[in-house]
Amino acid sequence: MTSPSLPGTASPAQPSGVVVRLLRTGPTPGLHPAPHASGESGRRAPARLDGFDEVHGLDALERERAGRFVDPVRAAQFVAGRAALRELAAELLDVGPGRLRSDFSCPRCSPAGGSDHGRPGYTVDGVRTPLSLSLSRAAGFVLVGGLTAIGDRADEPQSLGVDLTAVTEVDFDGFDDVALTVRERRAVHGTPPDGRAATRARLWARKEAVAKALGTGFGGGTDPGAGAGPPTGARAGAEAHSGPGRGTRPLEPHELDVLDDARVRDLHRIDGVLLTRQGLAAAVAVGP
Repeated sequence: MTSPSLPGTASPAQPSGVVVRLLRTGPTPGLHPAPHASGESGRRAPARLDGFDEVHGLDALERERAGRFVDPVRAAQFVAGRAALRELAAELLDVGPGRLRSDFSCPRCSPAGGSDHGRPGYTVDGVRTPLSLSLSRAAGFVLVGGLTAIGDRADEPQSLGVDLTAVTEVDFDGFDDVALTVRERRAVHGTPPDGRAATRARLWARKEAVAKALGTGFGGGTDPGAGAGPPTGARAGAEAHSGPGRGTRPLEPHELDVLDDARVRDLHRIDGVLLTRQGLAAAVAVGP
């Protein structure tokens, strides 16, 4: 699978203050992991299929949501993702993971926080932590990100969005018409045929990352990976929103052009994993 350059592609350098981690939570459908010695298999996230009351130090709200999953594999992936996000936040704050209490906020049902889904957040000793966090899952991997510097002014904090997209998720007839702008469609069709699916995945990952950073999400569809929780817009709701919400309404994907959006960067290799070899695309966005 090729990964051609896109017109208007911004620098691939990771934004300052952003930390990202990639962990494997299960098999990648249709792909064979590279040998461990090469580093391509990624760090394996320990995940259990039961015993949520003790796994990874998750709090009561997280354990209760984990228990609502019917599919034990998806439950384990949820637990591994939440554990990875908790561990990253604890590392950035230099506190023990057990001191963190989840305090997610959903623009639809709990904008003030206290939710088990929505924009990631934690409190320590009852005080909201000064981090912007984001999480995304795809094809047996989980990507977590944290922004350590949220801005110099309290009324203009920066917010983070990360997204991980499997190429197979977006490689279907009709995707371009509903998800891409006119310019983006031209860019896809200007790519050699064997690289178009990867190009679509990169554009979708950018869109998701920007929408999460803005806190708006997308307007239609449902989240195939959310598992438990309310219906949400195209992988932009439960578990996906990040940072303070500023939009007045959810975006539609075809309204957001990311060919040359300076807020977003492609991620090609994370923690030794070359994403194209796993059939994945990823992006990180930081925005006011």
